[in-house]
Amino acid sequence: MNRSRVSIALRVLFAVVVFVTLFSMADPARVMQVLGNCDMKQVLSGIGLIYVAFLFRAIRWRGVLNRLDYTLGWVTLVIWTFGAHLLNFLLPTSIGGDIGRWIVHRRADIPRTETGVTLLLDRLLGSTGLYPLVLLIAFSPLPVVVMEQLRNPILPVVIAIGLTATTFAVFWRLIGSGALQGRLSKLYERLLPEGESGGSIKELDDRLSEVSKKIHACGLRSWLGLLAVSTTAQLFFLLSEWYLARAIGLDLSLSSATLLFLLASATNLIPITPNGLGVREGLNVWFLNALGYTVEAALLFSLLSLVIRVGTCLPAVPFLHLRLRNRMPSDEFAE
Repeated sequence: MNRSRVSIALRVLFAVVVFVTLFSMADPARVMQVLGNCDMKQVLSGIGLIYVAFLFRAIRWRGVLNRLDYTLGWVTLVIWTFGAHLLNFLLPTSIGGDIGRWIVHRRADIPRTETGVTLLLDRLLGSTGLYPLVLLIAFSPLPVVVMEQLRNPILPVVIAIGLTATTFAVFWRLIGSGALQGRLSKLYERLLPEGESGGSIKELDDRLSEVSKKIHACGLRSWLGLLAVSTTAQLFFLLSEWYLARAIGLDLSLSSATLLFLLASATNLIPITPNGLGVREGLNVWFLNALGYTVEAALLFSLLSLVIRVGTCLPAVPFLHLRLRNRMPSDEFAE
């Protein structure tokens, strides 16, 4: 058994331990009591908002492809947006969705270099799209679990603008100076066997140079437009979590819900467990319990959130199966 398999096994085991610990802290009878008082209208509203958020994710994905002179049909994009999210839970890794989209790009004859750059750009826009949500924290008092210094409403505004501007400035600088191209070339050279890198590195440099020119040719305003699309998607995900919390009686303010969403989203970026499973739920329980809510209500919120995030992707499974087996006709919505 190699090191990567041991690492995956340990992370899965850690997630299981966290879930077992959370269940041992709660009274099943009280959990069912909270579930019995659940407002289904708000739950359904939250589910609807998730579908809208996924639609904006598909728009972002298509926008990145279009800026590199590639395209996929809307049907393929929407189906695989759900499918990629589902793969995040099915594969024992934090990049299951990227693996799925890599398959889509390769089946569409998009070159590997452009595929890798596209996935990196989409990841960057997805993560950066979270930053403007920090602005929402300024609209009402922060929960007591935050340091007293963060109660100044000006600070969230500075943080949001600063993080967004810094990320884009660094990205734009790396692309314009060719530094990103050089670093990717060095990484590729290390991955290749000794003596086989010469022609491949030259070809990679040429392709990355061409891609960099395409990125710059679109202009900063064009990429900021995609950032707005990304932030809109994240906003709908946030609102779906807020509706779900209120559906089970958690009277969270929008600022508290935003802070919880940002912290929970960070668990997806840190590979402690596959896609943050267990860590995200444990963080939710700790945060809500610190605000004075019962462990049972906090645990139910975490479990419902997990079930809904997975369940909303399941309708895409039959379509994914048909497309992978080449039984589905070509996408009539492709340009």
